[in-house]
Amino acid sequence: MIVLAVFLVGTSYALWQITLTQESTNVVTAGCFNIEFQDNNPITLENAVPITDDEGSKLTPYSFTLTNTCDTLVKYQINLEVLDSTTLNNEYVKTKFEDKNPTQLTANNLVVKTLSNTSFSYNLDEGVLSKKGSKTFNLRLWLNETTEAVEDAMNKVFESKIVVNTVQSIDNYTEDILNGADPVLKTDLIPVTIDNDRTVKKADTK
Repeated sequence: MIVLAVFLVGTSYALWQITLTQESTNVVTAGCFNIEFQDNNPITLENAVPITDDEGSKLTPYSFTLTNTCDTLVKYQINLEVLDSTTLNNEYVKTKFEDKNPTQLTANNLVVKTLSNTSFSYNLDEGVLSKKGSKTFNLRLWLNETTEAVEDAMNKVFESKIVVNTVQSIDNYTEDILNGADPVLKTDLIPVTIDNDRTVKKADTK
């Protein structure tokens, strides 16, 4: 609203006032930020024994899907948090996440814990979900074949939960063909476009 006031000063005065109002409306509409999480096949291995990586890679995986229901880019970090109730030494646990090679759980980077009842949090993966994008992940866990019949390996339990931390991404450049990854930040590559005549040009990252 804009106000214009005119004053006449003297022994007597009159007040003139004109009020002008903006005809249009100033509007700020908040966007949305929401991730849907669906999972199935929680891992339950009873009387587990050490197995080879080849056998472990064929186990039925714990599968979960992240879906970005909004028009904003979302960065995600997937962690495996070991619950306080775990009595098995973490070094005996082998993991296979997605198409990565099997690795010892403790070979993954330790990150800040999210849950209050956990002792360790290992980072399995991180990336970007595109607008309205969706991605399914698979995790397998088993006892390392080199696990010996020792006291801290037998009659023990390993309990864990997948925790997904997400934040809104302000990155300007993503491509579905790269699974939402950002090559500029991740690998110092230059984003390009390829015309029909195969002319390569640097892409506008904005």
